[in-house]
Amino acid sequence: MRGETRTTWGGQLQVFRWDERAHTWTQLVPKGQFPGDHGTHREALATDRLDPAGIYLGTTTGRIYWSATGGARWAEVPFQFPAIQSVAVASAA
Repeated sequence: MRGETRTTWGGQLQVFRWDERAHTWTQLVPKGQFPGDHGTHREALATDRLDPAGIYLGTTTGRIYWSATGGARWAEVPFQFPAIQSVAVASAA
């Protein structure tokens, strides 16, 4: 297994949505909204079961970004955490 860094390119947070029908990726986070180098892990992205889906992304720099609109708008949780390796979402019963 090769050790590779997983950081966002372009100096900003980036999240994309795949469109199976069009076979294209669409950028969800507006350019420049969250500048900086953000390390991520595949397990640090989660969604809930609501409609529209909530999307939650943790970074190795200790930040959590979230969208309650299926990716249309994004916000940052105003708290600095230790490095985040994974994110899980629980829904109310």
